[in-house]
Amino acid sequence: MKLVRIFVENFRVSFVFDYKKKITRLIKILLIACTLIFKAGMDLCKRRLEMWSAIGI
Repeated sequence: MKLVRIFVENFRVSFVFDYKKKITRLIKILLIACTLIFKAGMDLCKRRLEMWSAIGI
């Protein structure tokens, strides 16, 4: 019975650790995605400004 309890406790700890690791990885992926989207948006705005200044607007 004690062995079962130790196994269950170890499983809980490893599950929580794995869960935190997955959330951390997800947050990193989301931050990278947001950065790339922001950069693409800024590049698009820059191109539009260059186009408008070339047209004379």
